[in-house]
Amino acid sequence: MQRIIQAALPALLLPLLLCPVVSVADDTEVFFSRAATQGNRAANVLFMFDISGSMGNLDGEQYRRIDRVKQAMVDILETTDNVNMGIGAFNGTYIGGSILVPSRDPNEDICENASCDEVTIRVPIKSPTDDAEQRASGDIDLTSSNLDFGSVDSKAGTNGQMVGLRFADVDVPRGATINHAVVEMTPLNTDHADTNLSIRGQAIGHAPTFEALNGNIGGRTLTTTQVDWNVESWSNTKYEFPTPDIGSVVQEIVNRADWCGGNALALVFDGTGERSARSRDRDPWEVPVLKVSYDPGTVSQTTTCISKRAGVAVSSDTDDAEENATVVSTTTNALDPNRDGGSATLGFRFRGLDVPPNAKVSSAYLKLVTETSDASPLTLRIRVQPTAGGSPFDASIAGDISDRTASATELLWTVPEAANGDRLTSVDIGPLIESLVATNGWSAGSAVVVTLSTSSGAGVRRFYAFDAGEDQAARLEVRYQREAATSSAEPIVLRTARDEMLDTIMNFRYRGGTPINDAFLESALYMLGKPVDFGRKRGNQSGSDRYFRVSAPSTYSGGTLFTPPGCTDVNPNAVACLDEEITGSAVYDAPVPGTCQANQIVLLSDGAATTGNAESQIQSLIGTGSCATRANSRENCGVELAEWLYDPDSATQDPIITHTIGFNFSSDFLRDIATAGGGRFQTADSASQLASVFRNLVNEAADVDTGFVAPAATVSQFNRFANREDVYFAMFKPSLSARWDGNLKRYRLGKHPDTGEVDFYDSTSMTPILDRITGGIRNSAKSYWTDGDADGPRVSAGGAANELVLPRNILTYVEDMTGIDPVRTLVALHEDTDAITAELLGIDGNLADYRTLLLKWARGVDVLDIDDDQDVSEVRHQMGDPMHSTPFVMNYDTDGTTTPESVVFVGTNEGYLHAIDTEDGSEVFGLVPPELLGNLDRFYRNEIGTNRPYGLDGPIGGYFDDLDGDGLVDTGETAIVYVGMRRGGRNYYAVNVTDPANPSIAWVIKGGQGDFAELGQTWSRPIVTTVLDGSDEREVLVFGGGYDPANDTRLTRNVSTGGGQVGNAVDGAVAQADSMGRAIFVVDAYSGAYRTHLGAPDWSDMEFAIPSDPAVLDIDLDGFADMIWVGDMGGQLWRFDISGAAGTALESSITGAAVASFSSIGVRGNRRFFNTPDVALLRDANRKVFLNVGIGSGWRAHPLDDGVEDRFYMLRDDALFGPPRDADGDIDYPSLVEDDLYDVTGRSVRDDTTGKSAKGWYLSMERDGEKILGPSVTVNSQVFFSSYVPDAGSNDDCSASIGGGRLYGLSALYGDAALDPDGDVDDDDSVTGEEVISVELDLRGLPPPVEVFLPKDAPDKVIGSVGSDVFDTNPGPARRRTYWAEQ
Repeated sequence: MQRIIQAALPALLLPLLLCPVVSVADDTEVFFSRAATQGNRAANVLFMFDISGSMGNLDGEQYRRIDRVKQAMVDILETTDNVNMGIGAFNGTYIGGSILVPSRDPNEDICENASCDEVTIRVPIKSPTDDAEQRASGDIDLTSSNLDFGSVDSKAGTNGQMVGLRFADVDVPRGATINHAVVEMTPLNTDHADTNLSIRGQAIGHAPTFEALNGNIGGRTLTTTQVDWNVESWSNTKYEFPTPDIGSVVQEIVNRADWCGGNALALVFDGTGERSARSRDRDPWEVPVLKVSYDPGTVSQTTTCISKRAGVAVSSDTDDAEENATVVSTTTNALDPNRDGGSATLGFRFRGLDVPPNAKVSSAYLKLVTETSDASPLTLRIRVQPTAGGSPFDASIAGDISDRTASATELLWTVPEAANGDRLTSVDIGPLIESLVATNGWSAGSAVVVTLSTSSGAGVRRFYAFDAGEDQAARLEVRYQREAATSSAEPIVLRTARDEMLDTIMNFRYRGGTPINDAFLESALYMLGKPVDFGRKRGNQSGSDRYFRVSAPSTYSGGTLFTPPGCTDVNPNAVACLDEEITGSAVYDAPVPGTCQANQIVLLSDGAATTGNAESQIQSLIGTGSCATRANSRENCGVELAEWLYDPDSATQDPIITHTIGFNFSSDFLRDIATAGGGRFQTADSASQLASVFRNLVNEAADVDTGFVAPAATVSQFNRFANREDVYFAMFKPSLSARWDGNLKRYRLGKHPDTGEVDFYDSTSMTPILDRITGGIRNSAKSYWTDGDADGPRVSAGGAANELVLPRNILTYVEDMTGIDPVRTLVALHEDTDAITAELLGIDGNLADYRTLLLKWARGVDVLDIDDDQDVSEVRHQMGDPMHSTPFVMNYDTDGTTTPESVVFVGTNEGYLHAIDTEDGSEVFGLVPPELLGNLDRFYRNEIGTNRPYGLDGPIGGYFDDLDGDGLVDTGETAIVYVGMRRGGRNYYAVNVTDPANPSIAWVIKGGQGDFAELGQTWSRPIVTTVLDGSDEREVLVFGGGYDPANDTRLTRNVSTGGGQVGNAVDGAVAQADSMGRAIFVVDAYSGAYRTHLGAPDWSDMEFAIPSDPAVLDIDLDGFADMIWVGDMGGQLWRFDISGAAGTALESSITGAAVASFSSIGVRGNRRFFNTPDVALLRDANRKVFLNVGIGSGWRAHPLDDGVEDRFYMLRDDALFGPPRDADGDIDYPSLVEDDLYDVTGRSVRDDTTGKSAKGWYLSMERDGEKILGPSVTVNSQVFFSSYVPDAGSNDDCSASIGGGRLYGLSALYGDAALDPDGDVDDDDSVTGEEVISVELDLRGLPPPVEVFLPKDAPDKVIGSVGSDVFDTNPGPARRRTYWAEQ
């Protein structure tokens, strides 16, 4: 019989990240949870924008750079929360830089209780049908590229054309007193004649959009109020020209009883002359704009009407879909209504739309991001499913999209020309939404289903799907009316910081020079709370400085703003505004002083500094007499300022990080500022790229570089119970984007030569690597393989990631399924490999260049210039995150010496199985299964959001046929490494690594099909063992049936029905069965061939998924497996016995049952077992020998849950050889419940007078939410395990509330406390009264399970560790395994 060698290596997770709160399943909810404190903890991000004249240049496509900035910021501001943002701008001819909006929560009410003096709003034309012309004949033109006021009618030959302008979403409350109102327009040309116009409004509370119906403008009922306009000369096409004050016209409309804030207002222009302005059809950014200011003090709290907003985005991959010829797809990255020249139907499901029943909807718009650039005509029909709460789309149902809205009312949308990354806004679909919310089944928070299909045209408009990234997903924005009289308890919000920022951005005008240093200094003064400098006046108060701004009064205290006559908030670009100035002692209000927020400046420019006057002021601020001289003297002292802000010389000044962005521009100066300021320099050439940069910076503002480690130690080939000194830690740093930094680092396990203490050490010193203050790796620690400075706790520094070199040996495989057995051939993951098609990659097949860049990135080329060194052909020193992947080491005898070669394997969520040479950290190969190639694009684009892809995140193990018993892979022996996917999928992959430099695919098991239809997500680590199958000895793998994701949200396991008992349900309840994972599988170790499984129909009560590793025992040491123990998601503990009778088929030789059930009705009793049972052979004081089986409960999918009362259970089972039997000799498995065991919480088995302890004991976790997330270990009759406590850890308000861990140590026999207060273990079994049952770990966050090490240079020690936290188990001299042979 051949011997098979397998190693089991420990896992450790140490989260220390501070991020916005989100709702996610799995361990990631810990990484994305923010500590609850009384203060404002959100990061402050100040954007300082270049709005100089060059920002009016085109970006290489059809839009100006400044318009791209606007588009990108609108995307960010409409979707961002939990980060305070401020806005600044610079464009002075000689000096410049002012703060326009202070850093604050976008949702903040900035006019609470009418506390502001005036509210000014800006409303542009939004839709192509909202500006129109009416000829003298009455004909309507909705598509003209210009608006001709009073022009000669080419059809009628008469003077007197009318123009209609409709402004949607006018946020002026009913009855508010209007202070000023104007319409600004941008001239198309300077041709003109004397022009006299009249301006009136449509006398209606909510004006409809214009239609191509004769007389649709002039035939409307108009206001009695009229404003006459003798139009001045339009002498410059770059300037906006305002109408006279039309406040009286607006007043008449907002005083109407049917008016409500947020409704649409239409104006009609009639008269003679000639003026031509830009229309919405010509330029979506230089459209007519209505500006209105009103007095908030005149808004009645009882009779007014305002609008409320409700926005929601597609939030799941089954909430958007494409249907073509009734075939539905929910997995595409882009949705195409004209797919392959056909006509598809697109479906979008928006969950949780917070609009009350029967609401009057003012407007509603779809917002979609385009994946292509195209100008060809296309008109789409938009329909809404007429019933509320539509279900997610189902790819298994033919016609699941089109059938939902086949008979619904439709609206037509002529889709405008679009470039890749543009966010398009549909026509107003408010009538469709209003009809839906009026149905009987509607309630606030219901789901809305919207479909799009082609009405006419062959234009290509592909829209990004949710699968392409949360930030690209479709959005639905709705405004509805809120009457004060019917909502008196709800406060009236007139203006939010988000409104202010959006209007400020949209008011940007490109004029003047580029004083970068001046603006940077002004940003620093604001963040530090220093006196206002360049923001005091409008540049030099001449020429185009009218487009400069002084700092907003909301940004400073003290001082007085002087506003000249003729300068108003609705017309701040008037010549009269040149003399606007702040007088007196104005001092900036630093953003939320005294908190622990991160402070960041983001400086954007499209060119080099053209002016600068800040050198002396910077020197004074930072306390230096000189700065380095740069080639452009206007840049002097900018780098020094960035360095000083990031590393201030005052202990009371918090660091300020500076990021820089070059838009259509690259600059050494901006790069140097970012490097000195601890930030990043990035470039962008389009709105989508710019939005991505903005979003990354905003979402990363709260990120803290930290380590999450998973250690593994090799086993010495020459003493099977001693460890070699090398230890491997898999590390990662979470982020709010798809790519997480990951790494593999090597340390060593050793004994201090002076103190004799055994610990984990680095490559340079005998100081333990654990920093017991921070709970992470100490800053001065330097891992092996690391060149240069110490890498400390920085995940991306040092380690295997920095040993990567080109060309890398990155592989995938292609499948040939034409034969009886599939043939899987490894191929290079390379752009020259034709078999790696665009379809496999999940990208557009027409984008050949994009495929090339993606595959270059995937094989390790730095095409994105991650290190900002302008070299895009070098190696990319990045690995994906090994969040749950524990390193596995395989040892080879390559030269016959006593020093074997070792290779360590680790998986990542980017989908790679990495093989790393332990000698130098170099990569031997990387393998990406074809099922995960479709995820690469999401990592390449680094999409934002918490719905990140998972890959090879499951267990890794290996085995080989050790023919000579030396523990090494020798010539002629076969070595296999296998890996599961955990949340990445339902497959297992086995790789033949007999020659690590030339791997091959050994086998693949695919869950959900054939013999493995029951296999769920592959969480369980296959256990290698040998069984008798008939007369054959078979090497097999035994593994759990996997995880059912339904358990992510299942708060209770049982539903009361009033009678009966099913599975683990008590009387009066029925168990909620899982739909997958309800089995234990046995497969051939070398071929992966199915042998048998334990589950239905033979075990009909196996109703719950089994994601845990099974414990497989050879208790009689005959070389064959005798027993299997495993827990399930229903809180049951199973025992199976394998008789091993010669001639009996394997499936017929197994008996078993659930021997214990510890879950109960309700949330508190919904216990789950994710961990391997800890089985030990013990002997009590009466010398009775029995199996002690320990297992702890804990909801691994939701570590922060505090609803379940979790326990640690220890069962006693005296049926050692074969299944338990009754007095008649019949097989009789027990069926224990919690009450059958003795409760040792606060006491000991020694106190038991009930006799229950004969069956076992249990311990309650006493802290709220405390749970056991890893298996226990029994050493010398002591049982050890770690627990996680969600609210434990640092008391520092500036630290993330990510919880902490505890180490438990108990007598396995008695449940007594076994730990000294310092966390070590007593030397004997006596009870002194000084022992404690648990101690707090130095590690923060999710603790790893306890692992045991037997150091080579400390033969008298058995060392326990929880990650890098080490304790001594004091095992005594009889250190040996006592119950089965490790195979």
